[in-house]
Amino acid sequence: MTPAKGLGDEVPTFADRGPVEAVDEMRTTGLWVNPLALAMGGYGAEGAFVLAPAVAVAIEGAVQPTRFGVAAVAGAGALIFPAGRAFRGLTLTPRVVVARSLREGLGVSHGNMMGVGVAAGWSWAWEYGLSVRLGAGGLASVGGGRDPWAVHRAEVGQVHADVVVDASLGWLF
Repeated sequence: MTPAKGLGDEVPTFADRGPVEAVDEMRTTGLWVNPLALAMGGYGAEGAFVLAPAVAVAIEGAVQPTRFGVAAVAGAGALIFPAGRAFRGLTLTPRVVVARSLREGLGVSHGNMMGVGVAAGWSWAWEYGLSVRLGAGGLASVGGGRDPWAVHRAEVGQVHADVVVDASLGWLF
């Protein structure tokens, strides 16, 4: 009679597996919210789609309180990753933003804003999909509105300069 297999053997552990190759799949889509904007009463999201290994196009939309009442904000831009991997590492984000007051009638432009800006920061992405992006930059705009992520404003004639903060929490698909 032969003894049963494994009765005297130790149970294999994680260390007994040997070298394992990490699978790092390329995520091509991301969806983020800005908790700072949420804390200030704004609601919105940003979606990004990878165009090249280090470049994604981003589209954002939000509803944000301003000094002129509630404004609808739309923006588009790029997420550029100089290190060569989308959604990871150093991030440059040039954008175009448009805001329109929802309390004003057609033809009234006190609460409207158009602007261009750029922010720089760092992006973290985990294998299971969680993504965090932190950064800061500036936005030059014309009009009476204000970018929802602006934390400070300086005015020179009709052009406004805003300091913007990017603190985004999201998921990659």
